Amino acid sequence: MSKVGTLVDCTDAEAVECLNDFIESIQTEMSVGGSIPFSIPTETIAIIVKNAKTMFYKMYEDASEEMFIAIPQKEIEKKTFTKGVVKMDGEGDKKSLKDKRGTFTLPEGVVSVVGVYEINGWSGEAGWNSGLLGKHAGDVSINRMLYQSVYDRTMAVSADNTMYYICTESFLDVSRQLFQNMISFRYNRLTNNIRFLGKLPMSDVILDVLVRVPDCDLYNDDLFRRWVIAECKVQLARVIGSFNYQLPGNISINVESIANDGTSEKQEILQELKDMSGAWYMMTT
Repeated sequence: MSKVGTLVDCTDAEAVECLNDFIESIQTEMSVGGSIPFSIPTETIAIIVKNAKTMFYKMYEDASEEMFIAIPQKEIEKKTFTKGVVKMDGEGDKKSLKDKRGTFTLPEGVVSVVGVYEINGWSGEAGWNSGLLGKHAGDVSINRMLYQSVYDRTMAVSADNTMYYICTESFLDVSRQLFQNMISFRYNRLTNNIRFLGKLPMSDVILDVLVRVPDCDLYNDDLFRRWVIAECKVQLARVIGSFNYQLPGNISINVESIANDGTSEKQEILQELKDMSGAWYMMTT
């Protein structure tokens, strides 16, 4: 692993290559194609990228995507998962803080857990809607209804019945979402641990989660690139402002202008991020 990759916690060869290309493009843009005799060290840009990634994963909706993770029943049945509450052995017993009851460690990269559903519960997953309508149950099926209308010339009636079927299925689908048996939980990004609260699940569990997009995709995002450049301007102004630089021809650098440009750009991006984030997404952060 390269030194730059270590600074940004990149372990994948493709991600490291994307990072190096991204840093090189940032340096080229900051020096205006080499016309300005100043450049930001590669390690500094790598640290800026790492901090920017952390912020964007929390605030930028497009920096994460939805997927589902299953926790099998055999993991839930382990004693380390189902053990009871640890009793304190005297006052100030720190061992009680290490209680892992109902705790499961998720893969690194999970930004947020949107919902947790137990299979075979009152959740519509092979549950209360099984055997109704579009499911084959005796002589009742959508296929039988449509085929019958072809032979007895009742296609008009069949069309109305199909409409009723679609409306009913839509209603049941919405109802299923409302009555899904969600399990109380808490998720911590720092430890990647999800803790189940109250009654523990008895069977397989499905997690609706948001995970980080690949680094290469994030580096191609215009908003992310603008933020990194703005932060580089602020850092460059901080370094140049610490010394009295004088370019050939007694030309001085307007450090204040560079700093103000970077600061104002960061404020604009922050406002854009706030405007993009809807109420639903804010509830997951």
